[in-house]
Amino acid sequence: MTGPASPLPGETLDRHDGRWRVADHGAQVLAWQPLDGDARPVLWYDPSDPQELPGVIRGGIPICAPWFGHGPGDDLEPHHGRARLCDFGREVLLDGPRFLLVRHTVEPEDLGAPFRLAHTVEMTGSSMTLNLEVTCTGTEPRPFEAVWHTYFRVGDAARARVEGVGGAAWRNHATGMSGTFTSDLTGRAWRDLVCLETGAAKENALLLEPGQDTSLHMRVGTGTL
Repeated sequence: MTGPASPLPGETLDRHDGRWRVADHGAQVLAWQPLDGDARPVLWYDPSDPQELPGVIRGGIPICAPWFGHGPGDDLEPHHGRARLCDFGREVLLDGPRFLLVRHTVEPEDLGAPFRLAHTVEMTGSSMTLNLEVTCTGTEPRPFEAVWHTYFRVGDAARARVEGVGGAAWRNHATGMSGTFTSDLTGRAWRDLVCLETGAAKENALLLEPGQDTSLHMRVGTGTL
């Protein structure tokens, strides 16, 4: 069932009374949560104030592509690419009481860049898997960036911890500062959400040859620490 009219741009695909929700605009996941056990919302999203800017949905899992920030050379507009501003075509591949598989696509002429994107979301009662496929449709090699800018809902961000980043390099692209994580990362602001980016960007940007395709994957689940 398509979601009711809302201040969101475009329509949404809703299941389980909105606990699972995907917007056609930007192919953006807005809500997912497990169906058993401690079934609380995993993603942060405020339906009362959903647009960060006109046509930009705040919260859930925005797709930043075909560039992240202002691109590999910090000289591209709009910020975080055009994918999150596009209306994707939707195809529901599988739909059941505890399973949803939906695929969204956007063509190069709508993206305004020589790439064809296909974004697939698989939701189950225990996990969610995202897959982004990209094909370079240009006539020359082109750099490509793609990042899932995930807003995770937390009880208190000051108690949240990101493990496994010790020794990894970091860079604040707003201030130009950079350094190395000396330990795991804990939150100190925005007490009800933590934002994590997953994908390929900046020094890890991809260079795609004409006709070349590739894919990125992300899986989200819950557990007890």
